[in-house]
Order: sequence, then structure tokens, then C-alpha cells
Amino acid sequence: EEAACEDELIAFARVFSGTIKVGQTLHILAARYNPSEVDEWRTEIKIKRLFLLMGRSMEAIDSCTAGNIVGIGGVRNKIFKTATITSTPLSTTFEAMKMAQPLVHVVIEPCVPSELPVLTRGLALLNQVDPAVQVTIKAS
Repeated sequence: EEAACEDELIAFARVFSGTIKVGQTLHILAARYNPSEVDEWRTEIKIKRLFLLMGRSMEAIDSCTAGNIVGIGGVRNKIFKTATITSTPLSTTFEAMKMAQPLVHVVIEPCVPSELPVLTRGLALLNQVDPAVQVTIKAS
């Protein structure tokens, strides 16, 4: 049942130059990436799915040209908050967004205790993708 409910993380990206295509091999460069140390903070991926983001819906596409906003599927556990995606590992990264410390602290728990793993997985995903969110899970 868990495998049937597998979520896919879709990265929200802007294509700054060139064209991104399904099947293309690209490099994900973390914020700490340094071009002089090519193998650190870099992950190579093959683009499996692309989406044209249209309001609340997404349409699967085969390629996207510069200037467009695109969704990139299959990047779960490869991007943490922000990253630069490029066709060459010799690129420099874009500056990471600066966020203030969280202003609101909220304690949450599931209504049904057996759903704690689902809540924990959702919070971990939210922490991974939103630079303005900081999630801390403490045992009670």
C-alpha cells in the first residue's frame, strides 16, 4: 500500500538559457557547490518528466525553452530547499535566497495517532522544498 501511495517531488524551475528535454542528463548543484571540487555537492540526474505549470494544473511536456517556468519530476532527495540545475558541472551556482528566522512556532500532532508516519513524511517534504519553513520533530 505504501508503494502505491508514493509521492513525486516536482521542482519548480525557470529555464534561463537553452532548452531542457526529457531524457537529458543534467547536474544539480547544491548551494555549497564549488566548481574547483566538481564531485562535491553535485548530483547527476536524467530528466524523466517535465511539466508546464498552469495555475493549479500541470501538463506533461517533452521540452521547454529559455524564459519559461517548468516543473521537473523525479528530484526527490536530490534538492534541499534550493539548487542550480545545469548541463555542465563547471557552472557556478545562483545565490541562495536569504530567509529570516521563523517567526511562528507551531506544535502539531495527528488527530489519529496511527497517522503519525504520514504527518512526519509530509513535514519532511515541506522542510525539503520550502526555504521559509524550518521543521523540527521532537519526541514527546
